[in-house]
Amino acid sequence: MIRLPSTHASITAPLVASAAGFPGIPIGRSLLDGRPFTLSPALTDTAVLPSTNSLALGGLGSGKSTTGKIRARREVLHHGHQYVVIDSFGEENAGEWGALALSLGGQVIHAGEFTLNPCSPLFPPQVREQLIRSLVAAVEPAALTPQSTHALQHGLAHPKASSLTGLVDVLVSPEDGRWSAAKLGEWGVDMAIALSRYTDGSLRGLFDGQDSGLPPTDLPMLSWDFSRLDRNSPAIPSLMAAVSCWAEHVWLPQSTAVHRHLVLEEAWQLLLAPATAELIQRLLKNGGCAGGRRLGVGDASHHD
Repeated sequence: MIRLPSTHASITAPLVASAAGFPGIPIGRSLLDGRPFTLSPALTDTAVLPSTNSLALGGLGSGKSTTGKIRARREVLHHGHQYVVIDSFGEENAGEWGALALSLGGQVIHAGEFTLNPCSPLFPPQVREQLIRSLVAAVEPAALTPQSTHALQHGLAHPKASSLTGLVDVLVSPEDGRWSAAKLGEWGVDMAIALSRYTDGSLRGLFDGQDSGLPPTDLPMLSWDFSRLDRNSPAIPSLMAAVSCWAEHVWLPQSTAVHRHLVLEEAWQLLLAPATAELIQRLLKNGGCAGGRRLGVGDASHHD
């Protein structure tokens, strides 16, 4: 293991066993000399470098996910860290991280078996608007205009807009406000059509529930399992938008763990969608102040 201590960055490469002088998470023993092997990518105090990002690259079956799960389990058990995993790959309709999450007393949330209400009153008003806009951008970005945004803001203030279905109804049949109902209906129709993909179309069941509850924020590991979805489905960037908003505005502010980790399993696949890539970029830029860490896992064969 080569380490370059720095106040800004650290690069690791699996070449030689780590030295005992640089403690980290115990992984195993080196096949070269039998010495204990530990993983501590950044050799600097957390006060200097509170947030780190890491990328695991390797061929199929080279141990990327296994190493990541070993690291996660030992950091949870020995250091009280928390993990949120976006798991988009697995076998037999189950994600790779589900068994680990359950063994640690965590929770697995399967896409298609839960609804995450973007209009939940548990989200601050600005987060609700941001989340709705992200859902629209994932399926019909042309529907986002200054006029439709005003219609959305007006609609979200209506008591009926406590669910996505109610919001679509309000956008289609608005009440008079600063602008007439006729004008608001004209401005909001394209956004209502885009959101109807989630209430009546192919993405129904993901966001159109009435439940205002949100996932718990005090679990050692929470795995969002997208493995049952078509990898080319617009549901992937839509769910990523929802999970990102929840992680950024609910999980990070409420979590009391020393360190929080966001893991993207098969990150290369998630990055193929421009909307998803922009969300991940925002998390990378804004997550440092919250003391979070991100880990991307992907096959090297998928990178040029």
